[in-house]
Amino acid sequence: MEDIVFGQGERLDDLGINNMKIMQNTELYSFTSDAVILANSVRCGSRDNILDVGTGSAVIPLIIAGKNNFQHIDGVEIQSCMADMAKRSVSINNLTDKITIHNIDIKEYKTSTKYDIIVSNPPYFNFGETREKEEIAISRHEIKLTLEELIDNVARLLKFGGKFYMIHKCSRLAEAVTLMTNAGIVPKVLTLIYPKNSIDADTFIIEGKSHAKHGLIIRKFVMYNEDGSMTEEALRMYNMEVK
Repeated sequence: MEDIVFGQGERLDDLGINNMKIMQNTELYSFTSDAVILANSVRCGSRDNILDVGTGSAVIPLIIAGKNNFQHIDGVEIQSCMADMAKRSVSINNLTDKITIHNIDIKEYKTSTKYDIIVSNPPYFNFGETREKEEIAISRHEIKLTLEELIDNVARLLKFGGKFYMIHKCSRLAEAVTLMTNAGIVPKVLTLIYPKNSIDADTFIIEGKSHAKHGLIIRKFVMYNEDGSMTEEALRMYNMEVK
């Protein structure tokens, strides 16, 4: 591993996959279990070119790289402070030949070829008054990118027959399905994510396919048992031993 220079508030965390590390900053947005669940949901092959929209600290590309074969991953991140950490995380893990980070607005991002797979853990909340630090607010609220803008750009960059994976709040499920369908991305698999069996689902992962036939599979994922311990499925996602 190369010598690492840390900025203010920065730390190096273990991803729990093949000794891989990731840069994070206590003063900026840190990834949550949502990104881990989403990354583990992506099914890809050795010839697939993948785009991660709003890559943040590059947690999704790194997890995919640690668990799958693929051709290349591009991560697009509008915030320079996050993109800089993402680039260093990629370098630390010796993945610069497999993952490229672009510090650009997805609405301005252009490529000569379209993607086999696009994945995104976008801002969940409509833009409104917030007391959060601006850099964190941009990651959580639709300040720079709305759900409609995201899906429009996914449709622009996705191959015919390509797959789109997104995690979002259940309160916006109907909106997401409508926008995807209108953009020609047909929802194929919907996974409802439950904090516990006794608590209603609060987030979902939707897998869509460009210009596919209609037909939806619905699945269920539970993060925690009633005693607060992780379920077996969640433990496997974190590469932790299932006892």
